Amino acid sequence: MNEEKETAFAAGIDPATIGPGSQKYKENAAKAENDLAVATLAMKKDPNWIFECCWEECDWQFEDALDLIEHCVQEPNGHVPNHFKNLITATGAQ
Repeated sequence: MNEEKETAFAAGIDPATIGPGSQKYKENAAKAENDLAVATLAMKKDPNWIFECCWEECDWQFEDALDLIEHCVQEPNGHVPNHFKNLITATGAQ
């Protein structure tokens, strides 16, 4: 048994209800897959979408979702790398 399941068992939680094999995990995966399918269909019906970056105070907008993703994850100044740099700085971790 892995550490997460041992901790759950010690807290009185049935280990079978957590992790990738659990029913809750399967339900969440099915919902995410359905949400993606619905969003994809909506985008095909109306391709004139604007994708807005909602990261903190950012007001950038994009016509292409991939441009938005690139904006968020680009090295070294994207929102995601900066978040982790700030997190490391705040915690003093190396």
